[in-house]
Amino acid sequence: MCLQFTARHTEILQHMVSTMQTWTFSLILDRSDITTELENALYENGCSDSLPGVEDGLAYIDFSRSAHSKTEAQASAVEQVERALGKHCVLRVEEIPSKQ
Repeated sequence: MCLQFTARHTEILQHMVSTMQTWTFSLILDRSDITTELENALYENGCSDSLPGVEDGLAYIDFSRSAHSKTEAQASAVEQVERALGKHCVLRVEEIPSKQ
């Protein structure tokens, strides 16, 4: 089956892309380490826009995610991380201040 895009389809897609922004935030996890297996699970579940790390004994994942809203970006990240690591593994979401 071959899809054919009309000029209207192209216009809609261009509008959708142009209204997206990149949101930066961290998810704080319920664990104290980042393993290779954890990193692989994140990547396999769509978190290729993330960078995991550990600070002060707490694991976190920094995201730079494109979405139409901050809520959409954060919710999709939490969903993917919980699918990879288990329900309720995200303790909180923290904003990353933008560099002006």
